[in-house]
Amino acid sequence: MKLTALIGALLLSASPALADDFLYLKCDTKIKYNMTAPFPNEGEEDLILYYQVDLKNKILTDIDKSYEVKIENGVIFQIDENYDEELMVTESMQSEISYDPPGRFVASGSATSVDGSFEYTAELEGRCEASNKSEYEAAQEDDFE
Repeated sequence: MKLTALIGALLLSASPALADDFLYLKCDTKIKYNMTAPFPNEGEEDLILYYQVDLKNKILTDIDKSYEVKIENGVIFQIDENYDEELMVTESMQSEISYDPPGRFVASGSATSVDGSFEYTAELEGRCEASNKSEYEAAQEDDFE
């Protein structure tokens, strides 16, 4: 009986941070951005991203948006493209997030207006680590203050 409990404890400790059927990740990244219009600007900065992942339903949620994702071999693949009618801007974003084990994070994004008056691109690279629900929720609260 003790051996069964020990094996169970080892299996649970080796898996990513799961709680309430969700996986939580904290990703330390560096973003390199370039805006060519209307005001040329480029730079880079450190950025911490928090995610909640519903592995069962394949939903990735950041601080304010959810995405349907593809999950294969411990990696989350997120591709999103949409058109904002109000702003007349096409936005796209792609990311790959290693979660089992947590690790590599790469992403790219862009936004371009129909009339060419706005153009923005970004590249992100970093590392993810297991997190928890309370840290994710605290990041949401900080983002809305």
